[in-house]
Amino acid sequence: MQDNPPSHTAASKMEDVSKRLIQLIFWPADLPDLNPIEAVWNKMKDYIQRHHPNLGCGKQRTQDSLRSIVKEA
Repeated sequence: MQDNPPSHTAASKMEDVSKRLIQLIFWPADLPDLNPIEAVWNKMKDYIQRHHPNLGCGKQRTQDSLRSIVKEA
């Protein structure tokens, strides 16, 4: 995650990022909440709700089954 400050967008940095096959997430600098983990968990929650709609319907899930669903996402 980066908000494009000059130190992060220097040609040498961008070349290194490209060589390592790192996929960047561009984040607006003026966004009030810069906590990227919240965005990741929201995407994970949306995926699980879309692909496993019955997950919260009273069936007790084991830690292993939830772990496999998260890995799938």
